[in-house]
Amino acid sequence: KTNGDTCSVHIWGGALDTTVPTNCSLYYLGVQGGGAYSWQVTAANGFGSTVGPTWHFNVRPAAPSGLTAVPASSTRVNLNWTLSSDEPAVDNYLIFVDGVQVGSVAGGVHSYQAQSLMCNSSHIFHVKSVRQNVQSNQSNTANAVTGSCAPVLISPLSGLLVNSLRPTFVWQAVDGASYYQIQVSENPAISSFSVNTRTSATSYT
Repeated sequence: KTNGDTCSVHIWGGALDTTVPTNCSLYYLGVQGGGAYSWQVTAANGFGSTVGPTWHFNVRPAAPSGLTAVPASSTRVNLNWTLSSDEPAVDNYLIFVDGVQVGSVAGGVHSYQAQSLMCNSSHIFHVKSVRQNVQSNQSNTANAVTGSCAPVLISPLSGLLVNSLRPTFVWQAVDGASYYQIQVSENPAISSFSVNTRTSATSYT
């Protein structure tokens, strides 16, 4: 409220930068996109004009939606989502795993590979959009369980010369494993196998 005879309000931020005449007590801005905004009022009378202080407010950008999480390996989950309706004004998207931010991608990108996760474990994911450092509410959450942990070979040790035509391979058990698949190849690229079989035991001869 001011005792000026006439007033104008300058509002900037988001995609907006405008000065409009208004009465000297209020102004209705209307719906705006997400971002950081500032505004100030200039009051005038017959003796001159005075510019008031600058105030600030934020508008959250629209959140992304439709998040899905698909396990891709024992340590990786592939995420996809529907972009925020504030595109193309979104600056970036933040990715969260179990409530902790683990990465970000640029605006317009709708996928992410969450990596270095614990194997054979359940994880919860969500995403936020960001515009001018203002974060949206979180997207829907998506759950995924990573694949089984890789077994650890006990013997023979890597590089060890094996003096047997029937060597025995031994590895550590993995919780929850239904079976183990052992593959032996004479090709360093592991493109063909002399042994390729399954066993429920933790050793194979």
